[in-house]
Amino acid sequence: MDILKKVEIYREEDNRLKWEGTFEEYLKLIKDEPLIAQPAHSRVYNMIKDAGIEEVNGKRHYKFFSGQMFGLEDSLERLVEEYFHPAAKRLDVRKRILLLMGPVSGGKSTLVTMLKRGLEAYSLTDRGAVYAIKGCPMHEDPLHLIPHHLRKDFFEEYGIRIEGNLSPLNTMRLEEEYGGRIEDVIIERIFFSEDKRTGIGTFSPSDPKSQARVVVRAAARPDRIRRFHWRLGAPPVVSAVPLRGQPDRFHHRATDGWPNDYRTNRVRGRADPRNDGCVHAGRSVR
Repeated sequence: MDILKKVEIYREEDNRLKWEGTFEEYLKLIKDEPLIAQPAHSRVYNMIKDAGIEEVNGKRHYKFFSGQMFGLEDSLERLVEEYFHPAAKRLDVRKRILLLMGPVSGGKSTLVTMLKRGLEAYSLTDRGAVYAIKGCPMHEDPLHLIPHHLRKDFFEEYGIRIEGNLSPLNTMRLEEEYGGRIEDVIIERIFFSEDKRTGIGTFSPSDPKSQARVVVRAAARPDRIRRFHWRLGAPPVVSAVPLRGQPDRFHHRATDGWPNDYRTNRVRGRADPRNDGCVHAGRSVR
């Protein structure tokens, strides 16, 4: 089969998966399959779980990571069971930011890439289908259209909790384009794509000039995040804290592992790199 034939088959499959309808029709979809409206953490957890889980010598092996992640079974199990699983149940851990820490070639970038590629493929399946308000650049969740005073009734009927508010843009569109009739709002199925910036975004801080006023503040209490990152000999972390009433002075605090003379280090000047193991005022930490 030549490459053009494969492209044609892919295009036909892509067109087959597309869906567009009114909000009223969308509600019929989630009535039959509530998993469509699952939150982000639940989507990631179900994606990993659907790939398969094996128990080997009392340890869980996730087939989603097989073939590319080796020797990190304990870390992966903590990641899935102590972060994604409780977050999927809407526990408070979902409010935390997942921070992966470790040395070069420790598997951090590989893990993130696998999650991104996995979500792109998962959004093409029935269990991973994602829907959004058509014409919204943010691909907003259609359930935000439900008014707050009706969300309790919606939960009792559909068993789905709604979080978040309708954006100002779609609030205006609802009034101007649909006359306030939420049942007529057009909904479409979307597919995650890092290249198209749909559902997946990447930020690479590389230009120090555009971030001159940003102070990268690392964790002053690494014990609080120790359960959710890979402790693989990562270098110490420094936090840059502006002194009260003195915006041009910073108090740099180092975590365990730094010499004592680095523990309290007051430095004058903005964006003033010193040869003391860190770069001040908005630049990266060495």
